Amino acid sequence: MDPKLLFWTGALVNMWLIVAIACSGIAKVRAGDEGSHQRRMILAGSLVALFVLAYGLKLFFLGREDLDQWQNWSVILLRIHEAFVLAMILGGARAATLAFKVRKIEAQSPEDASIQVLRATHGKTGKFTFVSSLGGAITATGVLLGMYLRVG
Repeated sequence: MDPKLLFWTGALVNMWLIVAIACSGIAKVRAGDEGSHQRRMILAGSLVALFVLAYGLKLFFLGREDLDQWQNWSVILLRIHEAFVLAMILGGARAATLAFKVRKIEAQSPEDASIQVLRATHGKTGKFTFVSSLGGAITATGVLLGMYLRVG
């Protein structure tokens, strides 16, 4: 099997695992288990960070894909996928920042009125991040399918 195709197959499994962990984390927070929610979101974020590191290594050792060999629809789908992933990374970073800010304020001043605003913003940002991760996983599936079809 082509090493790049093997890398992207593993990356797709990782992406869907991130979505599954995020789903589980959402279910936990809805059930009132903030500790489990936090652990799952940290795990999902760690998997994203590991992918970014692995992608850097992949670029160094295997290089980029030759998009000149791709059909236009495949390149467009790739660009949409990349936009979802960027939104997921930025949204996840923002959600994490808000969560840490809430914890810090709660530890210092549990009655602070800003906590509720920060929690609401964290929730909205988390939803945005989850939708972005789901969009990223769906489009990644299409991108990888196109790669397999080009290989034959």
